[in-house]
Parts: sequence; structure tokens; C-alpha cells
Amino acid sequence: DVLPKIGRLEIGQVDKTTVRGLLAPIASRAPVMANRLLAMLSSMLSFAEAEGYIDINPVLRMRKFVAEAPRERVLDDDELRAVWLAADTIGYPWGPLTKLAILTGARRDELAGMRWSEVDPAQRLWTIARTRTKSDRAHVVPLEDLGLAVLATLPRDHDLVFTTTGRTGVSGFSKALRQLHAKSGVDGWSFHDLRRTFRTNLSRLRVMRDVAEMLIGHTRSGLLQVYDRYEFLDEKREGVERHGAFVRNLVTD
Repeated sequence: DVLPKIGRLEIGQVDKTTVRGLLAPIASRAPVMANRLLAMLSSMLSFAEAEGYIDINPVLRMRKFVAEAPRERVLDDDELRAVWLAADTIGYPWGPLTKLAILTGARRDELAGMRWSEVDPAQRLWTIARTRTKSDRAHVVPLEDLGLAVLATLPRDHDLVFTTTGRTGVSGFSKALRQLHAKSGVDGWSFHDLRRTFRTNLSRLRVMRDVAEMLIGHTRSGLLQVYDRYEFLDEKREGVERHGAFVRNLVTD
């Protein structure tokens, strides 16, 4: 969307009028996407300002194209079961990817870029490199029996766990979601809602809040992050095992 339109402009030529002209047609068909692109451009231009390439970020106070209400969707048990069973019907790569999203609460891009070299079956761990996490810290995800069983069914022709090209991780989440919505009979949910559902169910299962937050890759704030370096791995394993048993009971007849 951006590079074909303004990619060859000098950075000083990118002003509010230019950005508005770029994003207005996108906003007419996909206003949330226009908001995301605005945020991305603002971040880039703030970097340019900090480095002295421009005097001021011209879009810093530019309004979003649409107000976004925070999503609150959490799948109930019947819906989660229906999505899991639908994942059985659509095969690789989206079926097993969806199951791992349910079991780990990982972000969709973390799953799309998952590599076999990150997985240690003997230690029952998936370690996401810091370059692939939102927190800029490596994220260690314990794997329980159900998750390991999902991985055991997958081809290992490439280092990428979920790929159709062998060179890049899967893309096309919107198409996969439409298929899952249709097969499950449960609509109005996204992959991020599976993550929120995972976190909510950890609380239902009485997993400690700090451990639950660490399981979804959130870092502790303030002085806790600086002084408390304990990784809670055993507690994280216990939380994942508890959640895996919950999902197994849910989806097994």
C-alpha cells in the first residue's frame, strides 16, 4: 500500500497532505487498516525526526480514520470445542496452527514464523527468539502432551513449521478465518481472540496472574522486571498442563 505510492519520495516531501491522500482511499474500504498504516508511518517519521532527517513528524497528531473499540471477544467452551473440531477438518497448515493457537495463546505471527529449530521436544519447550516477539525478549513456551501430539503429525521438510512455500511462513489469515468460521459455525472471532480466550481460561483454572501473563509473553513492569529474574518455568509448565487437560476434556467425546 505504501511503497508503490510514496516509496520513492524524499523523506522531506512526506507531509500530512501526502499521507492523507495515500490513506483516504484505503480508509474507504478498510478503515482499521488505514489506522494501522498511519501508526506505522508515524513511527517511521518519528524515527526520522529523532535522527535529524526531518525537523518534525508531520502526522504525529493526525486523527485516526475510525475510532476502534477494544475487542472483548472470548470464546465460550462450546465455541472453543467447535473451533477445535473445525480445525480437524481443514488440514495443514491452518488446522494444526489453530490448535496450537488454542493451546499456547501465542500471537498469530509467532505461530506463522514458528521454526523446528525453536522446538525442543525432549525439554518440551518452544523458545521464540527475541527478534520475533513483541516484547523484544525471548519467550519460552512450555509444551504439553496435546501440543506435542499436534506437532508430531506435521511434515518436517523445512525449518518453518507452517509453510506452503518452504521459504516463508504462512500468510492469508483472513481466508483461513472465513473457512474456520464456516466449518465451526462460530463467527465473529479472530486469532487474537483465541489468545484472549487462552488467557481468560488460565484465570478460570486458577493459574497465578503473573504466571498467566508470562505464558502469553507479557513482561513484568517496573522494578520487578529489573530485579526479579526468576523465570517461573516450573509454574508455567504447571499452568500449561492444567490448560491442556482442560482442552483435552473439552474436545474429547
